Amino acid sequence: MKRQKIALIVLAIVFIGIFLLTGCERGSPLRTGDWDGNIFTNTWTNITFELPAEFWVVDSPSATFGQVTDFHLMHDAGGTNISMTYIDVTSQDGTAEDYLNMMKEQMANHAGRTRIFPDNFESTTIAGREFLVMRTRFFQDDNPNEIFFQDAYVYRFVGTMLLLLVTFSSDTMDSVSTFTSSIQSIR
Repeated sequence: MKRQKIALIVLAIVFIGIFLLTGCERGSPLRTGDWDGNIFTNTWTNITFELPAEFWVVDSPSATFGQVTDFHLMHDAGGTNISMTYIDVTSQDGTAEDYLNMMKEQMANHAGRTRIFPDNFESTTIAGREFLVMRTRFFQDDNPNEIFFQDAYVYRFVGTMLLLLVTFSSDTMDSVSTFTSSIQSIR
């Protein structure tokens, strides 16, 4: 339960920081996907995946101020969550790397948590697109033995930043890796 709370707090802090730093506006063209049983499909982003048995959907899509969270998943083991958020950046320049640097700066200033950031961002293909990835590790300052991981996958398209945010523990690392590699393009 404590892991779930930590993961949700981290997720909320990141989303609030993203909102404040991007200056998103209402009325954006962001579109969410649909669930058909345990199959998720978003024709706008051209992604689909089957929900793994050990994950469950936390809530339906939500939108606030030029930002849409398409899905938010939790793992049965707790402490692991995955979300896909689209951020309207049509009025801004900047690359996925700029966006990850902004996230890194915002997360580094969070008190009570020690983060270990990578020297460089990685690149990985998801659903036929090259995402830039920032892989961080963190722990609560009062419990340095309980380490969590957070991977932020970012891709910019059509005036939008796609953010796949994955927070997990070493216990669920394999499940998370299997899930992210299962995301496919529709066409």
